[in-house]
Formats: sequence, structure tokens, C-alpha cells
Amino acid sequence: MSPAASRAADGARTTRGLACALALAAAAALVACSPAPTAGAGAPSSTAVASSGAPPAPALEVPPVEAPPVPAPWEPGPGEVQPEVKTAAARAVEVAGTWDEAATAAAGGSPSGGDGESLLERLDAAGLLAPDVDRAALAAALGPLASPASAAAAAEVLYPQYGGLTARAASVMVAARQELRGPRGAASSRGTTLDVRLAPSPDGDWRVTGVVPAAPRPPDGAPSALGEQVLASPRVELPEDAAADVRQGVVADDALAVLLRLAEQHEVAVSVFRTGHPAEVFGTDRLSNHTRGRAVDVWRLDGRLVVDPAARGVAVAAMRAAGAAGATEVGGPVDLDAGPGGGFFSDALHADHLHIGLTPGEEPIGPPR
Repeated sequence: MSPAASRAADGARTTRGLACALALAAAAALVACSPAPTAGAGAPSSTAVASSGAPPAPALEVPPVEAPPVPAPWEPGPGEVQPEVKTAAARAVEVAGTWDEAATAAAGGSPSGGDGESLLERLDAAGLLAPDVDRAALAAALGPLASPASAAAAAEVLYPQYGGLTARAASVMVAARQELRGPRGAASSRGTTLDVRLAPSPDGDWRVTGVVPAAPRPPDGAPSALGEQVLASPRVELPEDAAADVRQGVVADDALAVLLRLAEQHEVAVSVFRTGHPAEVFGTDRLSNHTRGRAVDVWRLDGRLVVDPAARGVAVAAMRAAGAAGATEVGGPVDLDAGPGGGFFSDALHADHLHIGLTPGEEPIGPPR
């Protein structure tokens, strides 16, 4: 429509609206000034008065919300240690973070949406909760997946990495993405990393005992110059919580420098810096270098999973490169020192990632020997 035509249409609409308003005013004045009805005469009906006004506006129809596609569930690949533990943690995040209110209602089910209690109901129905779980604490800790205002959501697990593993307890750091749809279909997305805690039940299945909330970041933090380089690097992939750690300045520059040097030789996918990692070394009271902002975990190198035995050569090369770049401790699928006392180490917990840390006062590992 041309500007002139548009102005003409606007003028016509304004004229019609004004005419309607005047007609209503005139009708009201006529009723007010009319003489009282004589005996036997009927009073003006409410229908007659109403009919002199504009017809009611039609009700607006809200189109149904189209739910986001549900991604394929995470499945363990070659080399995973106790894959049943990781699978339980991944399913918990997928089930809690996925819902479709319209589909549930159409199937005759009870309301199940994005509030905390609905998240717990879905986990209960899937048999993923330990019987003695603190439901209130768990609902609060699952807050990064909750969205009471969203009509539908779908969660995808990027990777579940071990944060701790014993015979009776496990910590799995689940990095996930979530697609959401608002009540009118508005799309949004977000990411989070959750420290999911599990324990084996009497029947042998691992079930969720809780989720440990992440430590808050400083509200006025800012990235350092090295942090800006990490955020801009096309060779460093960061999940949202790891990127937020860098943006808020909670990662030490010497750890960022090692990561950048490693990225010169490999494409690096980071799983966690601080947010989502256990505060203490699992099973101890020793504060983790991750909590100090002095460590980074890597779960994929050059597009290949660290845990995959077929990628062992890439993992070994990256471990050596991290040591040469200044790390004081490098854990991974291979102990390159072949014994205790060196900077390299390996165990079941570190089979699925490289842990690259810098402990103040300790000597860097240095170039390969």
C-alpha cells in the first residue's frame, strides 16, 4: 500500500470510529431526554438500547503453540566408564527439562509444565528419583531448567562428564541446551551445566539424590583481555555456563593462557571451568582448583571424544601440549608419568576428559620428557 493510500485508510478508520462514538453519545442523550413512559406503555428494552451501539468485537483466537522438536536422547559411546550412571543423569535432565502442556492435556493427562513440582513429577514417573530425596531442595536446584511461563520445552544433553565416582556415589556434570516456547509460541533458548548427584538403589539402578547448586558469580565481573580472546576464539567451544564464567572474570588468566596455547594445536571443546563443577575434590574436603578458577576440563578434541579409545593419540598429544603450556596437573585417559609423583595422572574419573589445572606454588609440568 502506498503512503497516500495508507493515510487515506487511516483517515477512514478514524472517521468511522468517531462516527460510532457520536452515535453512541446521541443515543444516550435521547434516552436521557425522553419523557417517562405513560401508564401501559412499555419501557425501552435493554435490547433496544444495546442494539443502537457498535457490535461486540470478535474474540481473538490464540494459535496453538508448536512445541520444539525433541532431540534424540544421549547415548553412551565407546570407552564410557559405568555408562549406566551417566545415562541416568542424562535422562534426568532430559525428562525434567522437556514438556508440552498442550499434548499432555490432549492425551487426558494432568497438567505438566515448567514449574518445579511438574519437573519432579516427571522424574518420579520415570523412576529416576531416589526415595529419600529432598524434593524442595531438588526443585530449587533444578531452577535453570524450570520455566513456569513456557508452554513447551525440549532439553538436549550435550555431554555428561564425571565430576566424581565411587562405588556408592557419583557426580555427573551434565551440560545441556534447552529450547522453549512461550504461551503464544515465542521461541527462546538457553544452556546450563548441572552437578547431578546419584547413588545406586537396592535393585542396582542409579537414581538422582540431588543437584548441587552452582556458586554465584560476581554481578559486576568482567572478562580480562585473555578472557576476551577465549570468547572470540573459533577453536574454543564453550557451553553457556563456561562462557559466563569467562565473561564474569572468575577464571584465572594463567588457566586461560594455557587453554589458548592448547587451542593453537587442537580444536578444544570445554565442558566446565567453575560453574557446575563440585566445589571440593569429590569425596574429600579439599577445595578444587576449579572452584578457585584455576582449572579447565575438556571433553572433545579435534571433534573426537576424549573417552573414545580410537582418539587416544589425540588425547595424549593434547595432554603433553597442556603440560608444555604451563599446567601443573593434567589428568586424562593415560598416565604419562607411568606412576605417582608426576604432574600427569589417570583414573576412571578422568577417562572421559582432560583436567588441566594450575596449583599456585607448584612447578609446571613443562615440555614432554
